[in-house]
Amino acid sequence: MKNIYFMWISAKNTPKFRTINNFRSKHLKNEINTIFANVIALFMEIIGLEKSVRLVNMEEL
Repeated sequence: MKNIYFMWISAKNTPKFRTINNFRSKHLKNEINTIFANVIALFMEIIGLEKSVRLVNMEEL
């Protein structure tokens, strides 16, 4: 269900993709990287890979 009050206050304006993407990049980058690393670690644990396997740092690519 849509929030009628917000639609009225914002005059039905919605954020652009770039606005949302900039917010994510600025405020959520570390959290997303941490979650990704935790998911990979969990996957490695499930399939039995050694922790000594070096993961590729996404920022090095």
